[in-house]
Order: sequence, then structure tokens, then C-alpha cells
Amino acid sequence: MELGSPMRSEPRFQCIFILLIGLIMALWVIVSTNTQQSATKVAESDEAKQIKSAIAELEQSLASNPQNVENKILLGNLYVRQGNVGRAIKEFEAIIRLKPDFTAVSA
Repeated sequence: MELGSPMRSEPRFQCIFILLIGLIMALWVIVSTNTQQSATKVAESDEAKQIKSAIAELEQSLASNPQNVENKILLGNLYVRQGNVGRAIKEFEAIIRLKPDFTAVSA
């Protein structure tokens, strides 16, 4: 190979080149993973906001009509999706107290 050639056949140059390629690939994986995680967090936060908003609407509706079993079912299910199992159980227990023969509680 002649002097000034862009590709050298020296083992040292080849090792450095391979290390640089590996570093670039590793950085690409890190960046793409962080981007995916950020997108997931945004989607989760949007869903959490929607659930919180729906819960507020159902609670307001139930304040004026506490006998509405369908709204209690929806509210209980939203509490489950929110991870608030204790409040969900209270809603489902209230349904049983209101209508002991009611069996169509959806999950």
C-alpha cells in the first residue's frame, strides 16, 4: 500500500477502526433505547391523565346520582387500571350493597 492511502493495513489502525465502529453502535443502541423509553413515558403519562380525568367525571356524576351502578363499575375499573385497588374494591362492594343480585361486573 502506498503512503497517503486512506486505508492502511496496519493491525493497530484496524483495531482502532473496529473499536470506533463498536462505540458508534453502542451509542446508537443507547440513544434509541432512551428515545423508546421517553416515548413510552409520554404515552403512559397521557393515559394516566385520561384515566384521572375520567375518574373525576365519574366521581362528579356519582355525587349527584350515587345509585348509578354502571358508573360505579366504570369507576372501579378505572381505579384498577390506575393501580388503586383499594378504591376499586370499595366501588365494587358498594355495587353489591346497592344491588346484591347484580352479577354483570366487568373486568
